[in-house]
Amino acid sequence: LEVVDYGGKEHLQLYRCGPKPSNFNTDLTELVLLRGAMHGKEQWVTSGILEMLCGLNKEAGRPLSVSALDLPVTTNGEGLAMAFDALSRGLLSGRPATFITPASSGIAVVNLAEKGGDSDYADLRRIIKAWVPIATKYINHVPLEALQQFKIAQIPVLSVTGDHDDVLGQHSGELLMAQANAKRVELEGGVRVHLDKPYDFVFEVLKFLDENNL
Repeated sequence: LEVVDYGGKEHLQLYRCGPKPSNFNTDLTELVLLRGAMHGKEQWVTSGILEMLCGLNKEAGRPLSVSALDLPVTTNGEGLAMAFDALSRGLLSGRPATFITPASSGIAVVNLAEKGGDSDYADLRRIIKAWVPIATKYINHVPLEALQQFKIAQIPVLSVTGDHDDVLGQHSGELLMAQANAKRVELEGGVRVHLDKPYDFVFEVLKFLDENNL
C-alpha cells in the first residue's frame, strides 16, 4: 500500500506492482485501475485481478505496471489530471496510460473528453492512452461529441458489459461502439461483471492490449 499527496491536502491510497518507470523501460505498459462506487481499491485484490496482472511480469516476461487507486468516484476530469500528475512523480512515467474504470468512476475520463476549447482536449490525449469502461450506464447521459473525441484522438476503447446487465447497461455499450469506435465484449455477470468473472475479464483486457500494441 502506498500513499501519494495530490491536490494540496488530499491523499491518495493505492496498491501497485511491477517496475517503476525509468529511462530504460520506455516499452512499459501502464495500467491504472480506479475504484467503483460500492467497491474500493481492495476489489482488485480480493478478486485476484491485481495478482493475475502482476504475475505477467514473471510468467510472461511482459513489463507491466499496475496501480489500483482509491480515487473517489465523484472525481471529475480536473481531479483525475491532478492525481495522474502526482503519480507521475515516481510511480507513473507521465506518458499516457490505460485506464480501467468500473461503473461511474469512468465519468472522470469522459469529463476529460468534454473539456475542449483552446486546450484541444490536451488532458485527454496527455493522460489516456486507452480506456476500459465497465458497466457504464452513465454513458447514456454523456454528450455524443464527448464520446466521439476518443475516436478522433484514436484512443482505443474496450467496453465491458455483463449479459445480466439491464437495458441501460446494454445500450451504453452500443453507444460506445457507435460513437467512440469501441470494441465491446459481453461476459457472464451483471454490473460487477469484472468481479463475477475475473479470469475472463483479465483475458479480455490482455487481448485488447495486444490487439492495440499497448
